[in-house]
Amino acid sequence: MSFFTGLLFPLLRDSIIGKILDWVIEWFSKKIVKHRDRGRCGKYEHCKNYEELLTTAISDIVDITKTDYNQIILCVNAGSHGLSLLVCADKIADGKQKYRVVANNGLIATSFHTGKYIRMAKIEENSRYFVAVKETKSELVVPIQMDGNKVGVINSEAPEKYYYTNKMLKELQEIANSICLRLVEMHFSGDPQEIPYISL
Repeated sequence: MSFFTGLLFPLLRDSIIGKILDWVIEWFSKKIVKHRDRGRCGKYEHCKNYEELLTTAISDIVDITKTDYNQIILCVNAGSHGLSLLVCADKIADGKQKYRVVANNGLIATSFHTGKYIRMAKIEENSRYFVAVKETKSELVVPIQMDGNKVGVINSEAPEKYYYTNKMLKELQEIANSICLRLVEMHFSGDPQEIPYISL
């Protein structure tokens, strides 16, 4: 045994066979990591176009939150006005206000610019909240981003205080990662003419 560990093992490790084994191990580990990332972030890889992506994603968001006010908001190029946050998909109850263009301050814009989620348990205590829907008591905003590439946000509002759980937050973050990955794969340019408006 000492012969193997003391002399034979170092020879095998430094030989061509050892180098091939190192390469095979490295290749397999990269494939496993890539597969794990795809499983975590590639939920929408089957979506062939923006319409299918936005429709599927907003349906998943509604299933997770169980609320009647949910939006996918993307950063688009507004021409001479620069970049703008635009609602590209929503599921909003009848009688509650809808809007397409998002104000450049407030919770949604803050989450987008900082790249951090915002979970407000009691919305009336936050001065940055613009009252678009008077029934809203709590809100969750999750950025859609990857590797510093900011694409947009998911916004969800509920008529109850302390509504959004850690589980909901985690699931929406996974959805956001999946949306971002697919948009990058689809070469999303921020051109609003390419993005349909989906309202379920």
